[in-house]
Amino acid sequence: VWDWDIRTGKILYSRRWKEIFGYQEHEFADSFNAWDQHLHPDDRARTLISLREYLDGKVPQHSVEFRLRCKDGSWKWVLGRGMVVKRDAQGNPLRMVGTATDISTIKQAQQDMETSEHKFRALFENSPTGMVAVDPDTGHIVQANLIALAMFGYDEEEMLGKTIDELTHPDDLAESKRRNARLAQGLDDYICFEKRYLRKDDGDFWAEVCVSTLKNPEGAV
Repeated sequence: VWDWDIRTGKILYSRRWKEIFGYQEHEFADSFNAWDQHLHPDDRARTLISLREYLDGKVPQHSVEFRLRCKDGSWKWVLGRGMVVKRDAQGNPLRMVGTATDISTIKQAQQDMETSEHKFRALFENSPTGMVAVDPDTGHIVQANLIALAMFGYDEEEMLGKTIDELTHPDDLAESKRRNARLAQGLDDYICFEKRYLRKDDGDFWAEVCVSTLKNPEGAV
């Protein structure tokens, strides 16, 4: 928790506030300038603008994510929140109190997810194997790499929105549906089998099909 006297620039930081960043109580000055000087250079302008807009009444609440330098020189992500609790007769802010929440773990998880997504996208797009991604709720193809487009003879606009059933040879449709149903029901984690697909030019081709589900962090497929 912190308590800021806006007129004097003095901020009282709780013991826990300082502990988050590795400081003893006497090692971090109780002032706005001390906080300002510890802001990450890439976050400083954005953070101060957010604070200024709140104090000027342009936004209804103050909530901003930023990095603050720790005692050991590392940077820690923080969710800062605050509210004005005292104003003068003209409505100018005099006192503001708020909290700092350590969100470093959340930020790291987000970064790891983004890195994994970039790696997956690169693998998907550059794979020498035809790959498609299907929305499990609608059954529609939502992504197809260049190899897959060439195999089916469609351009991307034509391919997206089609279903796997539409592209499956009628003689192999029942077996394809059975296997995909087992996957959707969680009875199989991964399936691999041979089937025929239909091309845009009315031809068909045999393919070895391997399918698995991907889940997002909330557990949805």
